[in-house]
Amino acid sequence: MIGTLRTLRPHPEEQFIGSITRGPLNDRILDDETGKGPFSDIKSFHDWMSCLWTRFSDNQESMYDPYRKDLLDNGPIIFTHGDLHRINIWS
Repeated sequence: MIGTLRTLRPHPEEQFIGSITRGPLNDRILDDETGKGPFSDIKSFHDWMSCLWTRFSDNQESMYDPYRKDLLDNGPIIFTHGDLHRINIWS
């Protein structure tokens, strides 16, 4: 089933990273975060995600994520279930 889900691809003109309803990302870890999307491309998502840790700093503008360069911005956007758990799978 997971393999089948990951074969789903959006139309090139309708790509986004967010919830299935084109809303913000739904994840309990991100509940208190702002700007959770939807994101129009991978770069926007990675830029946002790489700045999350700076929220603990008083000087966010001068903070730089040394690992941002390791996040590749040119991969495909594919369908992924954000909360895959037995309770969310019906048989």
